[in-house]
Amino acid sequence: MNNIFVILLAASFFQIGCSHFESRSLKEILEYDLDKIGTSKDCKNSMKLFIKRLHSVRSEDNWAFKMLDATSKLPQTLISYNVDDLGNFQECIEIESRNDKIMGKYCLGDLILKDKNASIGFEKDLYLKYSITHIEGQNRAIAHSRWAICLPANCTDEDALQQIKYAQVPGIDVYSVTCQTYEDVYPKLSRGAVFAVYVFAILGFIVILATLDDIYCNNQKQTKGCIQLVVTAFSAYTNGKKLFELPKYPSEVSCVDGLKVLSMVWIVLLHACKVLMERPSYNHKEITAMKNSIYIGIIDYGNLACDTFFVIGGTLVTYIHFKKHKSDDITVLWILKHYFHRYIRLAPSLAGLVLFSATLLKYTNSGPNWPEGMADLLGHCEENWWSTLLFIQNELDHTKMCVMQTWYLHVDMQLYIFSPLIFWILKKYEKKGIAILLLTCAGSIVLCLFKLLQDDLLIIIERNIVINENTYFNTETRLVPWFMGTILGYVLTRNNIRCIRLPKSHRSHINENTYYKTETRLVPWFMGTILGYILTRNNIGYIRLPKKINILLWILSLTVMIICVFGNHYSLKSPEYARIQSIIYLTLFRPIFALAVWWVIWACQTNHGGFINTILSLPIFRLMNKFTYNIFLFNLSIAFVVAFSAKAPVYVDLYLMAFWFWGLYVLSFILSIIWTLVFEIPMINLEKIIFPPKIKSK
Repeated sequence: MNNIFVILLAASFFQIGCSHFESRSLKEILEYDLDKIGTSKDCKNSMKLFIKRLHSVRSEDNWAFKMLDATSKLPQTLISYNVDDLGNFQECIEIESRNDKIMGKYCLGDLILKDKNASIGFEKDLYLKYSITHIEGQNRAIAHSRWAICLPANCTDEDALQQIKYAQVPGIDVYSVTCQTYEDVYPKLSRGAVFAVYVFAILGFIVILATLDDIYCNNQKQTKGCIQLVVTAFSAYTNGKKLFELPKYPSEVSCVDGLKVLSMVWIVLLHACKVLMERPSYNHKEITAMKNSIYIGIIDYGNLACDTFFVIGGTLVTYIHFKKHKSDDITVLWILKHYFHRYIRLAPSLAGLVLFSATLLKYTNSGPNWPEGMADLLGHCEENWWSTLLFIQNELDHTKMCVMQTWYLHVDMQLYIFSPLIFWILKKYEKKGIAILLLTCAGSIVLCLFKLLQDDLLIIIERNIVINENTYFNTETRLVPWFMGTILGYVLTRNNIRCIRLPKSHRSHINENTYYKTETRLVPWFMGTILGYILTRNNIGYIRLPKKINILLWILSLTVMIICVFGNHYSLKSPEYARIQSIIYLTLFRPIFALAVWWVIWACQTNHGGFINTILSLPIFRLMNKFTYNIFLFNLSIAFVVAFSAKAPVYVDLYLMAFWFWGLYVLSFILSIIWTLVFEIPMINLEKIIFPPKIKSK
């Protein structure tokens, strides 16, 4: 069965003549010297029984025919480099013959199909050259293929691998086989999963009881005591009304609501489209050409939205502090409350996601790629849940992230820890403090440049996503936006003052030694810190600009954003990569983008924003911003779950991308409502009970 498939597949790719098996019957090929294959005795006996049953009457009840039917056949649309065929996963694992005591086992093989003399027609572009080809020794891999065979369950994974290797012809390399049976696909709940079910059930029970009690007390118009306030903190009735209430007044820095919502939309678009383009598809060639389009920069550079969030984070924490606190407010007790407030804001929702991911997520679906996908996505949650909840895993071992999108939370929390020190410096030294922040930003940029030159890894194309791998996740290259936000926030309350290095593995990968690190993420956050400080200084933050200069700066800011998104495209189109251009671009494009965001916030906050500020400050954005955090937590995990559970390839085009994006955003939004009501708002309410906000006297 699998011998026939491999021979046909190889023949289609490498023009192997059919004379090798023309003179032999199908039965002779299937019975071809099974003893020479290094498989176990039980597997050989089952395969002989398979051959026997296959030549009986072909009907829907013939388990051998179902196995053959569930096995991959010659892939369709080979001219589009479609070399993936996942077979029929569900049909295979549901095969069961009580008379022959046979059950089905689905095995997915990962292969490299090679042709030393193959030539890709549009190899002149670096982007496409890497997408279609892969340098590995002197051979050129023209495709990474996945195809499936359905075997009797008593054949081991090694048996499946041996059968594939025995049938192998020149030009096909087999490097792994992953098998699943019915028991693997539908396992019993583990102890951890049962524990998680109890935890979520108890939380749901508490919310329901609190809601019923709250409704009863409101109907009876009873006065709520301390215990009643604690119970009401979990009420979905009261919390839901507050959650969906359209704000009557704008927030203190109103434009950031629109910026955060639109940035999250950009992040969801990035995750939806990139995950979709990596799932099994019928049109690999068209997808590769699509990735080479200049318009794909809108998707590829969606990670710049993270820099927007860093700028906003630095701005708000500094602005709010200098608006509400005096110079003598920084005490040990205040610092502890400062940290507790941030932790209680982020940790509950994250803890719920980590618990669900570590215990229950693997039971939610199945598919050919599900085991491998879950291992990559959740394999480290059981081991590193504690470091994830302490927001330090990116510094301990970034290769073992529990939930990979939480790298941002780790960096944000670590930068937040330094904020009291920054506040103290700004209050005590002011101008010198700003100078220190600016020098730190400059040092971060220089460090980014140094790492790019040192590693000679100016750019890497990871699954066709152009990423500054050596600086993306580190804090020191994220300082500038946050510091600038801090300074701007302070001013408003004062009246007195590529060389390409291709990976050797068949899989491209992220340079994780730098991608998740806090020290390469300082620049935008520190720029935001400077901005927040300036906005609290009325004599600096509210400078009136002439109309022409204001319009010119807006045009310059928007142009800079466009250049940051699309500016490096044509260097990837050239046969040889422009090294100097790449160095300059990759060193500066994040700080410059953060500076453009810096201008948008400052202009909107100081009445230079015009209609842009009006749009960004719409009440609907403030309402939607309440769900931004939990949408961020959920969207990438949902995208991976849908992709890993795919049981057949799809045809990827713009319409499917749009469908994926909106589906992912809406589903993430719905789940974020539940998570906000169960985890986020109750903890915030309890914090207010423990630390009641100060009421200012008139």
